[in-house]
Amino acid sequence: MGQQPIAIKRLTRNDVSWLQPKAKSHQCAINLPTKSFSVMFKDVLAKEGNILREQFMVHWYQTDGTRLIHSPSEVAYYHSKSELRLLQIPREKMDEILKEKHLLIFRREGKSIHITHLEANCEHLISELGRHDLVDILPRL
Repeated sequence: MGQQPIAIKRLTRNDVSWLQPKAKSHQCAINLPTKSFSVMFKDVLAKEGNILREQFMVHWYQTDGTRLIHSPSEVAYYHSKSELRLLQIPREKMDEILKEKHLLIFRREGKSIHITHLEANCEHLISELGRHDLVDILPRL
């Protein structure tokens, strides 16, 4: 049995702007850099078309392991922009964990994605687990 795909996302201002009270964004989404997420979503990238979509059940967890919410979401690949995005993120309780510079650990099991929140500047915890390769490919601040 192979190892489950794992990736880390450091949230940017753009990733969380849709949560602001007066946000004009029509899309509740997070950009997933292909450098970090192409292995996890290679089946999505292998499809034909200009916009590729795949449905997943996404489970969101606080740092202590408490599950906040689970809901269906899509992962889409936009050929025109060469980027992956997690779409249809529920707004409920997301302001608790979606903050600029915070980290999200993604783990995929088939059609389920488990996302765990870490505070900003916790990259060392990932390195301590022997996965400094995940940290090394994060975009620099």
